[in-house]
Amino acid sequence: MRRVIVFGLVCAIASCGDSTAPSTEGLVLPDVCGVVVGNALAALDHNGRFRPAEPWSPSDRPLMSPERALALADQYLREVVLGPPDPNCLPSTDCIPVRAALGNWCRHLDPERVRTADHWFFGVPPTGEAADSIDLLALHRWGPRYFIPVLHGSDWVGTIAVAAHATVARVDEVEMHAGGLPAHNEFEVASGACHVHAGVPPAPEQAVAYAAAVTGRKVVEVPTLILAGVTEATGRARWRVVLDAPVTVRTLADGWMYETAELYVSVAPNRNENANAWGPTGTRLRISIASESQPEFDEWREIRFPRRPEAPLHFKEVVVVR
Repeated sequence: MRRVIVFGLVCAIASCGDSTAPSTEGLVLPDVCGVVVGNALAALDHNGRFRPAEPWSPSDRPLMSPERALALADQYLREVVLGPPDPNCLPSTDCIPVRAALGNWCRHLDPERVRTADHWFFGVPPTGEAADSIDLLALHRWGPRYFIPVLHGSDWVGTIAVAAHATVARVDEVEMHAGGLPAHNEFEVASGACHVHAGVPPAPEQAVAYAAAVTGRKVVEVPTLILAGVTEATGRARWRVVLDAPVTVRTLADGWMYETAELYVSVAPNRNENANAWGPTGTRLRISIASESQPEFDEWREIRFPRRPEAPLHFKEVVVVR
């Protein structure tokens, strides 16, 4: 076993230093080779990118395959997001169709250059299924999801989230609400570049590079994506990033100081004017820590979702003290 692990590390190190290794097509991501060690380094592929996490669910319900999620996201982008506008739902009203996400609201984008990326990342909710009866809308909205970047050339302008439990979903059979959103939450579109709600979680490489830059430490464990709670927007998903040593952080709300090696990186709910260079186009990344006190359940309309012990629901935004 030790030989296999060492060999894997050697391969990862070699690929990090190989300038001829092909990059992820279209999408430009930060080079994390110099800021990862241990399990995080061993998890890099020949491009120096993190291998996608194995899809899993807190429940025993079946999951769609990554290949199907990629195909559905591409079809949804073409036929719904960039499809013909709904004449009964104009952007000037409160009825904003999903077609506006990368269509009407992003007139500076060339539809011919907009496409889905050829890779994905996977997020798991912080809660299990509710003991009460639950409908498809809730199952898809708060279950595990695939996130597929949407590109305009090499610029990351949006994300399509695909509900992993929507195993029988078909784009040509998606039932839409009057407001233009899928009735059963099979898909969700977000775009930081186009002022659609701040709902674009960063890539794992962006989260790791940002955490390493602001802390001066290296990342030792493979980042994992924890989805938002039931009362938060989908894009508020957070990457759990574990450093090789604790750092001192100060909470923004009350100024308390903590020592921790476990950070959570997410997109801030600010718009383009507060963007930085670390996240998807038009977004700003931030760092949080898990609050000391965590609830046993998350709740929505009196439905209680049990929190998984290893997944926080409440967080405190912090700055690193160096």
